[in-house]
Amino acid sequence: MQLIGLTGGIGTGKSTVSEYLMKMGYKVIDADKISREIVEPNSETLKEIAKVFGEEILLEDGSLNRNRLADIVFTNPDKKVLLDRIMHAKIIDIIMKRAKSYDKEKVVFLDVPLLYETNMDQLVDKVWLVDADIEARISRIMNRDELTREQVIDRINNQMSQAEKIKKADIVIDNSGDKSALYKQINKILNEI
Repeated sequence: MQLIGLTGGIGTGKSTVSEYLMKMGYKVIDADKISREIVEPNSETLKEIAKVFGEEILLEDGSLNRNRLADIVFTNPDKKVLLDRIMHAKIIDIIMKRAKSYDKEKVVFLDVPLLYETNMDQLVDKVWLVDADIEARISRIMNRDELTREQVIDRINNQMSQAEKIKKADIVIDNSGDKSALYKQINKILNEI
């Protein structure tokens, strides 16, 4: 089995690439989905986060107030490190267990936004990076998450730069255009593996 890490900064369209790969029949393990699973109400991870960040990160129903937590960690690098320390090891462990369960597959994709930051690039055979023009990214995030331009830029600036990621990636997919152009690129790359 070949493990391919799929990554990209916020707003690059990595999820669009993941969805397309799944439609094409490939197994995709999504780190963001796992991160949501482990913070469901009453989970040990959510209790730990509430203990560290305070009850204000919980909604009335006991679920995580993602926007409140994001506001805290994306404006304070030390708080982000704390959150990462709680979450990353648990997420990586689940990802690798799920990958092993797909050992009969020829190719399995690991959709991991923080692939480099968590050193998961060391656990995959190749890295595909989704990239997009900065203004396209800002616009997508503002529309998708109903954030201000300043909030979006804070989130982008809190991630490893796309330039750094491009240097490290095996394959760069440009998602600045429309979906048909994106799908053509993906098909061409898939035909080469």
